[in-house]
Amino acid sequence: MNTAAAIEVRGLTKKYGSKVAVAGIDLTVERGEIFALLGPNGAGKTTTVEILEGYRVANSGQVRVLGFDPATKGALHKNGVIKLGLFCNQLMMQQI
Repeated sequence: MNTAAAIEVRGLTKKYGSKVAVAGIDLTVERGEIFALLGPNGAGKTTTVEILEGYRVANSGQVRVLGFDPATKGALHKNGVIKLGLFCNQLMMQQI
């Protein structure tokens, strides 16, 4: 995995019981890049973001945010790294 990337995800899978919420996604967001995660309701967008924040743990796959695994490093929102991005996301969603 590229440690220079802001976000790197490989084979991310999250299940809730027998329901697959996220099915093996791969993505890379480079530092300074603007990225949008779009899809219909139930597509796994919120679950993916919560895994990136460290709120949820993936069933399988690799996740790195600023070089750290949020599942083992702890929720990155605690030190403000992700909080601003979420605030902007919520603000943009209200304006649409």
